[in-house]
Amino acid sequence: MQTVNANVAPGNLTDLQSDANFPVHVLHAGADIALGAGGGPIILPLPAVPAAGDYTIVVPGLVGQKVCGDATGPVGGGQAEAPVVHLKVSPTCPP
Repeated sequence: MQTVNANVAPGNLTDLQSDANFPVHVLHAGADIALGAGGGPIILPLPAVPAAGDYTIVVPGLVGQKVCGDATGPVGGGQAEAPVVHLKVSPTCPP
């Protein structure tokens, strides 16, 4: 989970981008925003929510589970933490 302060991201959320090479969901301000692999929202327009606040990234269907096979296990075996996912938050500027 990461927090974006209002002084850094004023106004409402206008765009959200992920660099994960797998689909993720971003939970923010009561909204569940689905992002495609290596990209942006699957469903537009984004909900009318403030850009500031807490952002939690989850993998659909695997909340709280490890999702990546580790290098020491057989192909498809072992479990390791998911790689770091970066989000780009694009706010609107207040009038």
